[in-house]
Amino acid sequence: MKTQMNRPKVTATLFVLALLTLITAGLAHAEDKIPEGFFLGVNAGYGGSSYGYTEGSKSIWEEGADGAVGGLRAGYAVSSKFALSIEGYGFGDTSEGEDEELGIGAGLIAVTWHPVGKGFFLRAGFGGGGGNMLHPESGEKITIRDRAAGLFGLGYDWRIGSKTSLGLSVDSIIINAGGALGNEDDYVTGGGLTLQFTWHL
Repeated sequence: MKTQMNRPKVTATLFVLALLTLITAGLAHAEDKIPEGFFLGVNAGYGGSSYGYTEGSKSIWEEGADGAVGGLRAGYAVSSKFALSIEGYGFGDTSEGEDEELGIGAGLIAVTWHPVGKGFFLRAGFGGGGGNMLHPESGEKITIRDRAAGLFGLGYDWRIGSKTSLGLSVDSIIINAGGALGNEDDYVTGGGLTLQFTWHL
């Protein structure tokens, strides 16, 4: 079963996130680099999901449901360019009603790289995760537990204070489905655009 993306919701969410970021960008401490030390962060936004699997020699992708995405992180910046963190990232399917409890999540160890010590960044991580999703063909609920997971993201941070920053981040997690879709090498993904806040302790 394929779920069509709710374009008006996605467009409105992206507009609000971009507007908030533009407003705060004017207050940014443009010359301040990322401080070393401990930090806490939170992400919240909207995105989508997908399914992938191998069928014979073919790699197949199918679009899943839209939903809310978010994350929490705690870590240590070893320099203005590199930070290590423990991340919790999740996607919740909002298309089937609150009682369905559909979504995926992962706990990961991640590295974030700011090439010039501020602004643009890349993030990657590895860990484990799982959750409940609807099978793309039958529509039945499938459960994934304790499977390998990966995270990839990129974005831009604006400093809004000596210890705080606000930015936009596009992140995605991919989780090995472990055969839950009934195919070889199957996996599920969830991610999207989020507003990101970081507090440097």
